Amino acid sequence: MASIRGDAYAAGAIVKSKPTTSSRYKDTLAGLVAIAIILFAIDIVLVSLFAGQNPGLSSVFSQPPSVLFEATSHFLIDTVNEKPDLASVAPDANPPICDSVEEQFLPALSEAFLLMRGTEEGSRLYDELVARDVCVSVDGLGFNGGYSTSWRDWNGDWQRGAIVIDDDYVTTWEADVLAAMLVHEATHIDRAIHGTSCEVTLACETLPNGVDLEEEMAAHAAEARWWDAAYGDDGKSLTIGYDYGENALLEAYIRGPEAFEQFIRDLRSDPREGEGL
Repeated sequence: MASIRGDAYAAGAIVKSKPTTSSRYKDTLAGLVAIAIILFAIDIVLVSLFAGQNPGLSSVFSQPPSVLFEATSHFLIDTVNEKPDLASVAPDANPPICDSVEEQFLPALSEAFLLMRGTEEGSRLYDELVARDVCVSVDGLGFNGGYSTSWRDWNGDWQRGAIVIDDDYVTTWEADVLAAMLVHEATHIDRAIHGTSCEVTLACETLPNGVDLEEEMAAHAAEARWWDAAYGDDGKSLTIGYDYGENALLEAYIRGPEAFEQFIRDLRSDPREGEGL
C-alpha cells in the first residue's frame, strides 16, 4: 500500500516457502520419520519399565503421544541437522521480543536472534532493531510468513516500526530459517528508517498484486547473504522443511542479478500476497 504520513504502512513481507518434493527429500524425510517412530516406541518401553520407579520420568511421559512424538522428532532433527558456520556471539539478555509473545516461542526467537548476529550485516540490523525499539511479535498469518510495518510522522520522518512472524516458523529446530526471516524483515525496517524503501521513494516497480519488486529484492538479497554466510554457496546440505526455500533463494542469488530478479518476481507474484495482514 502507499505510504501515508502520520499513518502506518507495511514495508514488506515474506512468503511461506514450499518444501521440496524431490525423491531425495522424500527418502530423507521417510528415513527420519521411521527413526522417530522407533525412538517413540523406545519411549513407550521406557515409561512402561521405569515410570513407576522414577516420578520425574513418569511426569515426562505423561504428555500426550503427539507431543512426545513431536519432541522425539525434533530431537532427531537437531542431532542430524547441519550447524551454521557463523561467528560466535554472547547471548543478549534482552533481545527485541515483544512482551505479548507467548513463552513457548521465546527459546526459538532467542536462538534465531543469536544466529542473526553471527554475521556483520545481521549484527548491524539487530543493533538497529534494539536501538530503535522495534520488537518482534508472533501471530498466525495466512499466506505470508512474516511482515514488517513502519510508521512515519507528518514530516515524513520514520517514527516507529514492528515485525510480525507467523507462528509456523517459530521453532528451535529451524531457528536458522527464522534468523534468515528476521534479517529479511529487519532489512525492510532499515530501509524505511534511512528513507530508501519503495514506500518512501515511490520509484519501484509494483507487481499486479501490490508487491514492490525492488523492495522485496533488497530484503531477499540480505536474507540470501545471511544464508550464504551460514552454509556457503552450496547452501544447507540436508533440507527437511522451510530451509529448502532458503537454499533455492541462495541458488538464484548466486546465479546473478537477472536470475535473482526473475526468481523474486515469480516468488512474489502470487495473488494471495498480503492476505490476513
